[in-house]
Amino acid sequence: MPYFRKKYSMRIILLSILGTVTLFAANAQMVKLKDIKQGTIIQMDASTQGQIYPLVLTVTSISSDELVFSYDIMGSMTGKFINGKGNFEKGVRFNWDEPITGEERRVPDEQTLLVFSRTALKDLKTNKKCTFNDQALVLKDMQTGQELSIGGSQIDVMYAESEDGSTKYWILNNDAYPVLMKLTGNPGGIDIEVKEYK
Repeated sequence: MPYFRKKYSMRIILLSILGTVTLFAANAQMVKLKDIKQGTIIQMDASTQGQIYPLVLTVTSISSDELVFSYDIMGSMTGKFINGKGNFEKGVRFNWDEPITGEERRVPDEQTLLVFSRTALKDLKTNKKCTFNDQALVLKDMQTGQELSIGGSQIDVMYAESEDGSTKYWILNNDAYPVLMKLTGNPGGIDIEVKEYK
C-alpha cells in the first residue's frame, strides 16, 4: 500500500510540474509587441491607386509630449513626421498630404501623422467607439486571421471598423504612442500595412 501511495504522489508531482511548464510556455507565446522607444523601426507598405510604396519609419526623438519619425520612402525620399502634444490630445484626423523630401512636417493640432490621438484611443477603449478620420469607429473583437504578427511575435493592437465596415483600423495598443499599424479602405485613398516592427 505505501508503494502505491508513493507512486501516486510522484505522478501528481510530475503532472503539476508538467502543467506549470505548459502554462509558462503558453504565457511566453502570448507576449505581444507594443513598445515604442528611441530607435524603434517600423517598416510599412503604403498602397494607393494600385501602387505600393515601401516606407521606413524610425523613432528619432520621443518624450511624453512628442514623437518624431524619420521617414524613408523607397530609399529616395526622406524627411521627418513630428507629432506634438497638441496632436496627441486634439487630433481627430490623419494628415495624408504628399511627403516632400527634406521636410520636417508639423501639422495643426487637429491632425496627426500616422498615429491615433491619445484622446481618440481612450474613447475607443472606454466607450467602444470614437470619431476619427471623419468616421464613426466601433471597437471590434478581432477574428482569427486578422491578427498582426511579425517574425512569429504578435503585435498588440486594437481593432476597429467604421460603422459601415468599409474601413478597418489596427492601432497599436499603446496609450502613450498609439501608432497606426494597418489601415484598409481608407477614404483618404492610402492604405498601409506594417511589415516589420523592431
